[in-house]
Amino acid sequence: MLANILIYICFSYFATAIANAVLFLTERGQMFGGWQDIIEKVYNKTQSNFLYKALGGCEDCFTMWLSIVIVYPVYTAIGIKYGFYIPKDVPTGLLLWLLMPLLTYDIKTLKNI
Repeated sequence: MLANILIYICFSYFATAIANAVLFLTERGQMFGGWQDIIEKVYNKTQSNFLYKALGGCEDCFTMWLSIVIVYPVYTAIGIKYGFYIPKDVPTGLLLWLLMPLLTYDIKTLKNI
């Protein structure tokens, strides 16, 4: 059980590392700097702060959405393949799914201190 918790925390840490790398690469002047122009066009067309922030306009929001949409499903797929604990009931799975963005936000905050 302790190993499963450590694996879960490691995946949350990886989410912050991946988000930092993606956000760095999408800054203006970097490899994928045009991404900022795209999300600004989306914001100007839709006037949606939600989309703008989730697509990279806000570091914390992007990190949390990345962990919800990408990292937890990867964690689940790898867990099923290699047999470490994956919740079998829906409430526990939803709890872990919703805890990952909170944990990634905490890790991101601790890394920036």
